[in-house]
Amino acid sequence: MALPSAEILNETMWVVYYFVAKKSPNFIVRGTNIDENFMVNLFESKKKISGFLKDFGLSDKLKGLSYEISNIDSKMNVDDAKKFFVKNKWHEALKSQVLNLINNPKISFINNLKVVRQTDFYKKSEIDKFLKKVWNIFSFTGTYDRWNPSDVWFYDESAIKEIKDYIKLSSVNRSETSLLQIRVRKNLALNDIIGLNKLMMKLYNEKKLAPISLKKATLSRGSYSARIGLVNIPQTKEGKPTPPKVLNKRNPIKSYGSTFVSGGVAGSGVKDLQYDIEIDVATMDMNGNVNFKRERDSIVYNPKGGLVVKKESQFKEAQGGSLGITDANKILYTANGSREIKKIRRDVFKQPLSSDLVSGGKMIGKNYEDKLKNSFEYIDKMSNEIDGSTKNKKMTFASSSAVNEKYLKDQKVYVEAQNKLEIALAIEKSGVGDEIILDLWSAITSKGITNRRDYERLVERIGWGLHNKSKKKGQKRLTQEQADELAKQSLSATIMGSQSKVPSSFHIKLY
Repeated sequence: MALPSAEILNETMWVVYYFVAKKSPNFIVRGTNIDENFMVNLFESKKKISGFLKDFGLSDKLKGLSYEISNIDSKMNVDDAKKFFVKNKWHEALKSQVLNLINNPKISFINNLKVVRQTDFYKKSEIDKFLKKVWNIFSFTGTYDRWNPSDVWFYDESAIKEIKDYIKLSSVNRSETSLLQIRVRKNLALNDIIGLNKLMMKLYNEKKLAPISLKKATLSRGSYSARIGLVNIPQTKEGKPTPPKVLNKRNPIKSYGSTFVSGGVAGSGVKDLQYDIEIDVATMDMNGNVNFKRERDSIVYNPKGGLVVKKESQFKEAQGGSLGITDANKILYTANGSREIKKIRRDVFKQPLSSDLVSGGKMIGKNYEDKLKNSFEYIDKMSNEIDGSTKNKKMTFASSSAVNEKYLKDQKVYVEAQNKLEIALAIEKSGVGDEIILDLWSAITSKGITNRRDYERLVERIGWGLHNKSKKKGQKRLTQEQADELAKQSLSATIMGSQSKVPSSFHIKLY
């Protein structure tokens, strides 16, 4: 029988540990030491988690997670328990994290609240129906974690009522809104989201609501990290948190005399694609005071596909999150970037490769060897556009000739290099590189959501038409940039509007 999902297991056990800690901070309940061996032994008996909660008077506290607890009890055996609690050190990590939280006076009010996982809270409050309508207006896809990634929600019933009342009166729930132009609907939906975000912050300050995002505490030098982060909080009068700033852009290309290495694949001898961002991190100390610290996040390519944000080294297990290729494409897309990439594709493949900027490693050719040959040429030409100094040099995948020979036969190397160079070139040629990098960072770290692609595709199409039309006799000759600007003006006045970004909501992040 398959184990319950990692999300159900980790989040449910966090809540169990939280209420054990509230009952007894030393984890000794009715003379019994609740340690990792005790938790493992539960799964050798018939009691498991539900029996444990009943014996120690905690069942009522976890009524909202009855399905999840039953799911764990029915699927988890003693060997699974040993792996979770002992080998992977979840017992100590959970114990450390919940004790840190309950000892903070600012958060102690949550002990009087009910608790459920995110899916159930969204259903109870009808946030799921509301977000579905907003997502449709902005052409967003995927889960709602980009808006709020909280795993468990502590709430008072009055908070549910206030949220439902707000949603009932929101613009997206009015039938007449669907008759309006899309740009007007976007502005109304944006105001709806901003209003809901403010309401959630108000409910937190009134001690009626606490959305909590969970990341495993990081073990370093014998102790666990104990951060209580406050995400998407309003800016103070002193201007904190200050806006994020792009510090550095590093492309995965390096010259060695008459050759250059491209792709930044592991073992190539070249540093990977990376964008460094400076941010203010808001954390709460043990006295409940909010402190701001300037830190660095890095966006890097994920070999499994997409992009990830890595935080400072001691919080590697609490990385900022990930973004798949599909969502990244919606942020990376600009008319300028698209034209540059598609021009290279036409030169190499003699036909369209993909409608998106990041093709996901798509290749065209008569056979396997031909596909690799074309992909190699494609990567070479993209490298030349990103770094002009490589144009008269020979490209390799690794500084070592032996490693390069191996990589030249490995399709995975081509796919990874191709994806990275498409990302780098899209940003390089966009004309708004820093903005795109910050939008990627916002999407990955649940600071905001952007869909630039739908708007920019229209700009690209209309701008191309205006540029070609201007070449005809008697017409005023336009540069492509001038044609694109006219396209943007026409769209802003009629169809799309310029609003493509939606802010995410307040939450507490434990890591």
